[in-house]
Amino acid sequence: MKRSKVFVGLAAAVFCFSLTACELKPQVMDGPGMINEPDQWTSTENDPVKDGNDGTQTDTDPAGNDVNTGNDNVVTVDDETLYLSFINDECKARFDQVIKDKNEEYTLSGLVEAQADESYSYYYFYDENDEYDYSAVEHYSFIDCGDDGNRELALWIALTLYPSEDFETTENYYYIIKNFDGELRCVADDEASYRTWLSINEYGVITKSGSGGAALFCAEVSFVNAEGEYIFDYNQNSHMALAEPLVPVYEMPSYVREDPDCYEEEFAFENEFTTDVYNFYESPVYPSGITSDENGKFDAESQKKYDQYMKDLDDYYAKNIYSFYDVYGNYAEPSDKVKKFLDDHSIAYYSGTEIYQIISEHEDEIGMTDKIRNGEEVKWIGINIPTEDDYIGSYKDDLGDENLQIAKGDDGKYIVQIGIYRLCFMPDGVGEFIWDGRMDFSIPDENGNNLEGNITLDGKNATVTFTYSEWEYINPGDQYVYEKVSDTPNLFDYNY
Repeated sequence: MKRSKVFVGLAAAVFCFSLTACELKPQVMDGPGMINEPDQWTSTENDPVKDGNDGTQTDTDPAGNDVNTGNDNVVTVDDETLYLSFINDECKARFDQVIKDKNEEYTLSGLVEAQADESYSYYYFYDENDEYDYSAVEHYSFIDCGDDGNRELALWIALTLYPSEDFETTENYYYIIKNFDGELRCVADDEASYRTWLSINEYGVITKSGSGGAALFCAEVSFVNAEGEYIFDYNQNSHMALAEPLVPVYEMPSYVREDPDCYEEEFAFENEFTTDVYNFYESPVYPSGITSDENGKFDAESQKKYDQYMKDLDDYYAKNIYSFYDVYGNYAEPSDKVKKFLDDHSIAYYSGTEIYQIISEHEDEIGMTDKIRNGEEVKWIGINIPTEDDYIGSYKDDLGDENLQIAKGDDGKYIVQIGIYRLCFMPDGVGEFIWDGRMDFSIPDENGNNLEGNITLDGKNATVTFTYSEWEYINPGDQYVYEKVSDTPNLFDYNY
């Protein structure tokens, strides 16, 4: 594929400096797929990992430079140094069966390019002759998979694709990378996009959730243990708006659905019930390479693959367990008719208390302790993007007047004051720092008309772009550039 990477201010991450010259600005992100991230990032001193696990590498450091150790030419490389080398694009990590089911080694920039390649080919059927653009914002965090005191690297790539001039979409890709005696390997990967959220906690627990339809909520929990093994915990489908407590028909094996006595489910929008479906096994994946003719008939090999998939799917559904709730969240008993049908087909259902006990026992068996399960969400550190503190200060326009002021406000928001020469001064703006390094704001003009926009930084220059306006003298797309003159804001106080 022909490709070009779009650079938007400082939001695109480029790595061309040595490890010793690395200046990574840590910044907590609350981006797509992240749930209620705390306001403070985790520094090395406050990292959940207390002692790093040393790997060994001979003759060269992580960047490939010769090393004279004085001890049989063996240099000890700690986890953090090796992970930072990868972040700085100075070494590669193994990504087996991650991109296009291949076993490959990538630098960070190479991973981003390969992921963009795969995303365009998968979602938009691009081939090697198609041109496309993309932009990426990368983030990382050090975590402690399995709570053993050794560091692993969590990586989040927010990849924005531009399949047409008037459309863009952002896919979020997540990876956990572990140091195995000096070799970096990806041990877990997942993605989140439209209507899907994903979070990783400080001990390697991955929680993914989202909407599966108008009345279906889906969630999945897994984790990476201390040995770097990916362990599946359980998935949960919550079917809402049911007229009575029952098992949704398509959550049963086909041989149960085909029973002539199988009931028909109905939906309700008042006094509705919810059925939670749990399974402790990963669902089978629809096989690739299935082909059919113009009449939809499979060839022999495709039919074999499809038949095996349907058998695996029935086996999977047979392991489901269920629980039923009324509109108030209380356990609801199915009707006698439904209970008889479920009992006749050995379909297991439990109260909410029993379900939680079953989950707890399962997590004990797979090594997920309460501490691991309840760890804090990771504090993402943005790479090569502005921090919140970078925005704070006083900025002058091209006439030298300090007409842009940004200061910390209340509840994590920012005070934004904007002046435009011979047009207006708007002192009551509210700004919010966004995960990709920009600051969004809303601000009323002197007559109460609402305006919205964003501020982006490029070195000392701040560009104010209006995206919405109820005032005839400012239009969406209007931009004004200011230069920072002080890190201390000079707020206009009109209450003197």
